[in-house]
Amino acid sequence: MSKPSPGPQQIPVVVLAGFLGSGKTTLLNHLLHRSGGTRIGAIVNDFGAIEIDAMAVAGALGDSTVSLGNGCLCCAVDASELDVYLERLAHPGTGIDVIVIEASGLAEPQELVRMVLASEHQGIVYGGLVEVVDAAEFADTRAKHPEVDRHLALADLVVVNKLDRAADGERVLALVRDLAERAAVVPATYGRIDPEFLFDCRPSEERIGQLSFDDLHEHTGDGADGT
Repeated sequence: MSKPSPGPQQIPVVVLAGFLGSGKTTLLNHLLHRSGGTRIGAIVNDFGAIEIDAMAVAGALGDSTVSLGNGCLCCAVDASELDVYLERLAHPGTGIDVIVIEASGLAEPQELVRMVLASEHQGIVYGGLVEVVDAAEFADTRAKHPEVDRHLALADLVVVNKLDRAADGERVLALVRDLAERAAVVPATYGRIDPEFLFDCRPSEERIGQLSFDDLHEHTGDGADGT
């Protein structure tokens, strides 16, 4: 699969979301470890869950950014600094191919999507929402967080993780495909997916144009996105 060229020097910005225990941080660690030549710029709330010690660290670029030996960069920021770090990662000098924002602790996925779409930075383009779900606990997740159905409807790629632990994995896959009818659905164990999926999930301009106010704003009573 070849990396698309969304526009002159435009870097896709992908929002990575999923509720507590879904495995999205494991997936992000996998992507950073096994980037396969793809230079990923990761934006997280803190470095706590990122396995930086297990990777060759090339150096620290200030207090909030770590450069990894494989060319990836990892930034720990809060939501108010998001635009600043998007601009920093999108600078041509970084050589970054794709930016991944992990939703935990920063903001709800809808809010992050809205912020990326609202950005006036010419060097980035919205690259889609990746939603990670725990196949083994999917029924419980829907019971505790009914808003997950809306997250799936908004998603451009759904990673059905921990499929090896699910007794009814095929049923879960079928249900997720029904709920996320516009998204590609990828089964996974231990969050292992090909980094190329980060490029393949970019929504069409028509799809972006169809996103409504309700799609991009949380309703009262919705729960927070966990790690």
